[in-house]
Amino acid sequence: GEGPSLRRMRAYLEMMVYDPDLITDDIVEERFAASMASDPSIAEGGVHRPPGEQVWRDLDRIGASTLVVWGRDNRVQGYDNALFMLNRIPDAQVHVYGRTGLWVPFERRDEFNRLVLAFLQSSAG
Repeated sequence: GEGPSLRRMRAYLEMMVYDPDLITDDIVEERFAASMASDPSIAEGGVHRPPGEQVWRDLDRIGASTLVVWGRDNRVQGYDNALFMLNRIPDAQVHVYGRTGLWVPFERRDEFNRLVLAFLQSSAG
């Protein structure tokens, strides 16, 4: 299409979160710069596509305790995906945040950090 731009980055980031007012000009510029630095082919019109590997088929093989964190209002993948993982990963727990989109660590920073630290501490013992 029209190639990378700050406008397209803003639209993408606003789609990722529950509350688009969280997305500031500074965040848009930071994420745009990071995306351009991580894959220079983007600036040349390259398209980033995730690998075609269907890892969901191997979820039952995960042996480690697993924490799945999800935003209920994720517009990219619904929280039924988190429940799918819960049902397939043998030692899994799921935490779903309401009024939260795809970018849980950004939208729920303090709560997310407490949850992950508690999980890691309980898994280490």
